[in-house]
Amino acid sequence: MRSFVRTTTESLATGPLGRPTGHPVSTSLPVHRRLAAVAGKLPDHIALESGERRLSYGELWWRARCLATALRRLEAGPEAVVAVWASPGCEMVIGWLAVLEAGAAYLPLDPAAPPARNADLLADSGARAVLADAEAAPLLPPDSTVLRLDSSSPRAETSDTGSEDSTLDTSHDPEHLAYVIYTSGSTGRPKGVAVPHRGLSALVDWHLETYGVGPGDRSGQVASPAFDAATWEIWPYLAAGATVVLAPPELRLSPPDLVGWVVSRRLDLAFLPTPVAEAALAESWPLEVALRVLLTGGDRLQRRPRAVPFEVVNHSGPTECSVVATAGRVEPASPVGSTAPGAEAPHIGRAITGTRLELLTADGHPTPCGEPGEITLGGPGLARGYLGRPGRTAEVFVPDPAVAGGRRYRSGDRARLRADGHLEFLGRLDHQVKIRGVRVEPDEVAARLRSHPAVR
Repeated sequence: MRSFVRTTTESLATGPLGRPTGHPVSTSLPVHRRLAAVAGKLPDHIALESGERRLSYGELWWRARCLATALRRLEAGPEAVVAVWASPGCEMVIGWLAVLEAGAAYLPLDPAAPPARNADLLADSGARAVLADAEAAPLLPPDSTVLRLDSSSPRAETSDTGSEDSTLDTSHDPEHLAYVIYTSGSTGRPKGVAVPHRGLSALVDWHLETYGVGPGDRSGQVASPAFDAATWEIWPYLAAGATVVLAPPELRLSPPDLVGWVVSRRLDLAFLPTPVAEAALAESWPLEVALRVLLTGGDRLQRRPRAVPFEVVNHSGPTECSVVATAGRVEPASPVGSTAPGAEAPHIGRAITGTRLELLTADGHPTPCGEPGEITLGGPGLARGYLGRPGRTAEVFVPDPAVAGGRRYRSGDRARLRADGHLEFLGRLDHQVKIRGVRVEPDEVAARLRSHPAVR
């Protein structure tokens, strides 16, 4: 099988199949500025597909600018948080882009989550406003400041988005917040991970150089909006002028239908969360497909795939390090016997470009090759910390003695370095678990139970 992906330790001069990538590393340029450049050059090129709907780069950019103008009237600028409560589709992406263009940080909310949880996240984040579609509008807290993402919301009095404002501030500080993603918290309260533009840009730079994405490519968007992988599924491709095809949420529950969707939509690249990817890889695939790389991550990959007509790349990384920290090809299983769960479980690869990864003992010393240690991470992808949680931030974002003024994140993940240079994931140092790729702290569940008046 041809190799479409370069190892992360190699020189990144060319993309898959030896094509020049044309994407030099430039972590100072935010993703919405890159998308603006694409919209200027390719205004009629299709940016988004959702069902039968097609949205060009020109229309995507214009609609986002109009919403951004309305947000600025609400003083939603740098360091402000704006929530986007919308089902996966074109409106969701328009909302994310509008928030960035206004200079604020977006908080993606999962419309499938309990409304009470989303209301808690809105309150905890101090969101300046909410961009909502018609389905979300009736679920919003009554005191919310709402801007419509479509014209059918019953809260029409808040829907005037105005027109495009060419005087929007285009200055940019890479340390300003880009987005906030909430993860489970051991105290019973979810933690908002605050990621600056620097981290998002570093992710985009690495992805474009590694996978050689260009305007002719088509990629899928499957992950839940509140899963940080959705950020990864969207921004690198829109920054490169590719087309993002958004999947109906129900496809996640049907591996045969998901495989058929990937094939029929002629996707070149796609990400599937680990449990979904394992189920999809167990299905029968046509011998000829447009797909050249299937990306996966979010949980421990338990088995190697059978021989498939594309590459499979396993990724690992916490939300606190801008989605991805390691990547490695997954070799197919041998024909007999090794497809059972746990048989030669795939490694998690090597640290991606720009990420400083070190395995440390409990007392902070580097571990020898082959010995287990805690994964610590540094580099441009590092998040700022937890929104409004300075104590918890100080516990896990610690000084990096190797870099003056630098920090590293103590992930709580255990791994060992194999002789071949790849990392083998060994589990957690605490009781955190993954459920369908989502981080869950049992202590958070226990705290919720203890707060119930009928529980003692």
